[in-house]
Amino acid sequence: MAAPLAVGRLIPHALLAYVSQWPLWIFNVLPAVPNPLITEDGPFFVLLGVLFYVFREKRRLHILLLAAYAAWTFFAGDPMQWIMVFAAIPPMLFYNGKRGGGNKYFFYIFYPAHMYIIYTVAWFMRDRTAG
Repeated sequence: MAAPLAVGRLIPHALLAYVSQWPLWIFNVLPAVPNPLITEDGPFFVLLGVLFYVFREKRRLHILLLAAYAAWTFFAGDPMQWIMVFAAIPPMLFYNGKRGGGNKYFFYIFYPAHMYIIYTVAWFMRDRTAG
């Protein structure tokens, strides 16, 4: 039953097999560079974002697409990703169509910065948790 999700995750592995002749330092840099093939939950998650943009005026379709994607990940064998419906659908339901009053540039800095910080902490902790 895990075949559909596995296909999406094979693409990055096939890519890495193809570039296995590259110098080792490149593989230490690649995870820090944004790449649609190695995003959380693979290229299908990127496709979901593209569909959200294409149908940006249809909020109900967004909710349906997200719920369908969450169900697909659950039945494909991912025991955690489906929980995104609880984090994403309530704000989508309560959005009133108006722009917020906050500073949007804060999030342009905050989101990538906190992801790099989490990645760096995990990278330094990897040797301690391996044993």
